[in-house]
Amino acid sequence: MERFLVFHTRYKDVQLGYFEDQNLIELHTIDSVKVSKSLLITIDAVFKKFDISLKDVSFFAAHSGPAPYTTLRVVLATLNGINFSVGTPLIGVNGLEAFLKNLGQDRPNVVLLNAFGNDLYYGISVPSSPQFIFGCKNGELLLNELAHDFPGTINFFGNGSIIYKDKIQQILGSNASIPAETDSVFSGYSNAGIVPIEWVGQEALKKWHNKKIEQELFPVYLK
Repeated sequence: MERFLVFHTRYKDVQLGYFEDQNLIELHTIDSVKVSKSLLITIDAVFKKFDISLKDVSFFAAHSGPAPYTTLRVVLATLNGINFSVGTPLIGVNGLEAFLKNLGQDRPNVVLLNAFGNDLYYGISVPSSPQFIFGCKNGELLLNELAHDFPGTINFFGNGSIIYKDKIQQILGSNASIPAETDSVFSGYSNAGIVPIEWVGQEALKKWHNKKIEQELFPVYLK
């Protein structure tokens, strides 16, 4: 059995999940403004509750972005420090990639995340290609490009699709498919539309089995 912790930086908070294989056993949520002083305390609390220590943990996994940069850097720096001190293996997970891998592939999928300043982070998958496309662009410019490049129906996900819902419908009309905010893919988030921590954990475990371990974690910074 693989025991590991997942650190999931979101827009308003950081989730810390304790996993045993693919099962999320314990979940803690730390407000973003308290992460620097509470992250190590929360790790210690999880270890004490389950009577484990660093030697019992196979690896630490982190959602490495895109996400609010300051909070993300605090989390990754903390994990890099633990790795430097005691050698706990690290695995980074691109949140857009983890999101896209859990969606159907019958038509183009676009995951949009708020990059602020009228910009959107984006991840795109298309049925005809095994490769994903990632980047950051002005929201309106991106939507016009999508309308030009993909004349059929496009599935939209992510918190950017909520923020830009009216603009998406204006530019793409009936070719835009946007899940309702009550849909399960949005449920449970004040950070609505962010990749679920379970999907981050699944992707991290696959990387662990494929020996995709990192010496140091760096942010996915597309802007």
